[in-house]
Amino acid sequence: MRHPSQGKLRGLCLLWLAFGAFACGEDPAPPAEPPIPLWAQDICEKWRHRDGSCDQRALIADYEECMRTDGRAELDRLRNAGVRSRMRLAAQERATMLCLERRAWVMTAEGRARRSAKPNQPAPTP
Repeated sequence: MRHPSQGKLRGLCLLWLAFGAFACGEDPAPPAEPPIPLWAQDICEKWRHRDGSCDQRALIADYEECMRTDGRAELDRLRNAGVRSRMRLAAQERATMLCLERRAWVMTAEGRARRSAKPNQPAPTP
């Protein structure tokens, strides 16, 4: 024997199901390209190809690959040798930069200035 409220509950569930089917609509299209990470927004200001061009996505892919291969290997080697963390990170960065240079990327003057952490020199007055 059914309880009188079961019919009402069943009707309410069917109404919610129908409303949910109509309310959903179409799924939004996925973005065409993955978003660029924040750390890579100005990477073309620091690195360029030898011909002066910069493909940001290719540079990011090369940088990440260099970090995974050469940079990580150097970091692990120095960690096992008991070297301090600041020295390990500097060596990892050097190994990554060398890998990028082997892949035909050249550091720009602005990139070298940021790396050296020296104060910017004012432009010479004529």
